[in-house]
Amino acid sequence: MFKYNLITNLIISLFFSIIITLLIYNKLIYPTIIPIVQEGTLIIFRDWQIIVISNICDGKGFDVYVENPCDYWKSRHVYGKILLNLPLLENNLFFYFRLFPIIINIILIYQITSFFLIKKRISNFFYLSAYVFSASFILAVERANIDIVIFLIIILLAKYKNLLFNYFLIIFSSLAKFYPIVLISIFLFSKSVKKISINILTSTIIILTLLFLQKESLIKIINNKSQFSGFGIYEFSVFGFLESLNQNNYYLFIVLAILCFLFAIYKINYSLKESNKIFFILNNDEFDNRLFFLSSIIIISCYLTFSNFIYREIFLLGLIPYLINNLNNNENDRNIKYFFYFLTLKFSLSTALIILEKNRILPIYDNFIILTKHTIDLFLMIVLIYICSVNLVLFFKNKFFYIKK
Repeated sequence: MFKYNLITNLIISLFFSIIITLLIYNKLIYPTIIPIVQEGTLIIFRDWQIIVISNICDGKGFDVYVENPCDYWKSRHVYGKILLNLPLLENNLFFYFRLFPIIINIILIYQITSFFLIKKRISNFFYLSAYVFSASFILAVERANIDIVIFLIIILLAKYKNLLFNYFLIIFSSLAKFYPIVLISIFLFSKSVKKISINILTSTIIILTLLFLQKESLIKIINNKSQFSGFGIYEFSVFGFLESLNQNNYYLFIVLAILCFLFAIYKINYSLKESNKIFFILNNDEFDNRLFFLSSIIIISCYLTFSNFIYREIFLLGLIPYLINNLNNNENDRNIKYFFYFLTLKFSLSTALIILEKNRILPIYDNFIILTKHTIDLFLMIVLIYICSVNLVLFFKNKFFYIKK
């Protein structure tokens, strides 16, 4: 059975990989995905290639946090120093520029395929298509965004429980992109309060100490913050939503989002009161639960921090295994269905909105389209924040305040 599942997932992954390759090669994804063009030549895997270029320039003695003359657009390095230590040689540049981004993209597609095909249903294949062909997913693949590596690290953290391995992954990812420091929350799944406290405290001290030792680089990265932001349909965050409301006076959107949120709170509260504790993620130290919680924590952190939130929407795919495995399990699974269908609708509708805006199909409605996307994201984030908050409250109540009767 395992061999059959492996072969099936590989074949389907290859199918999607070929389709995405053809879409990129024939330039059918542009301008929905903003093309990067250098002297008439289309550049793919730009986000990963700039890291390789920064390594080359750093090896020539340039401070790539200040200047990067090796890059055509002179883009400065905005990641941790740990990513400036690639073992580059003249005869392996093709591997770094082409093969490595292809490899991580194929691994990503395979992982997502395996998430949806945990249960072999024809409907799951169509759900998978909606996610894989979404604008945010194709954007991440076309750019070979470094967040793909972070997402694969999250999957490894969720799957393996080796303490030293987890320490290494958390420290590496935190030194590379900083925001993955929230992944220390993986230690909340430990049974012992003492182990939880020691591991969180130890990993935090190690990361903060290492970051302090490279504080000069951090200051330079902050000075380069203009390179963090997106624009137009790509600019999404809680701050971008509030700014759009202020500029367009569409306060009806936030009222609608609040009403939807209150309804979601009611439904989730109901599910948490049920005996099976749907959406009580921290009560079970299993892969699905660990991945759901880590993905939720990191996507919330990105939404509250970065304006180009769309690049991080792939983290939402970490919610899928938990949702798929809990669909149709019992009579009280309606809330799981609602959440899964809404998440699928979010990816599909977001893609449609991005196509409309980027292709200038309805230019007079651009502000409305952008604000609609903001509202969908805001609602999803509020629900995730609520789920995580309730989980943390129940967790601390059970761990620290539970008194045996």
